[in-house]
Amino acid sequence: MPALSAHQAHSSHQDSTTHKLIVTLVDTIMQRNTNNEVIQQFLIGQGVYSRQQVQQLSDEILLAVYRALLIKHYQQLPDQQLITEMRIYGLDYSVDLAEDYSAAAVAY
Repeated sequence: MPALSAHQAHSSHQDSTTHKLIVTLVDTIMQRNTNNEVIQQFLIGQGVYSRQQVQQLSDEILLAVYRALLIKHYQQLPDQQLITEMRIYGLDYSVDLAEDYSAAAVAY
């Protein structure tokens, strides 16, 4: 198997970090917003389901679809906007430069 270039390793590390940030943000949103009526309105507003369809969903499916849509939404945001969203929800993000540089150096 060919070795990863420094750019590929850094990109992979960055993708993993971004994914962790998104999951943390979505989990926080889900913990704060478990009102099924609000979630149903969100799914109807997004055009995912009609009112009749959304009322037929179990709570587990409703939450799973909501979570998937939130993750997809935040994956499409630029990193800076993602960090802004995290601040809105009171989540801090810090950068560990030593870890980031060492990961790239090892891959190189």
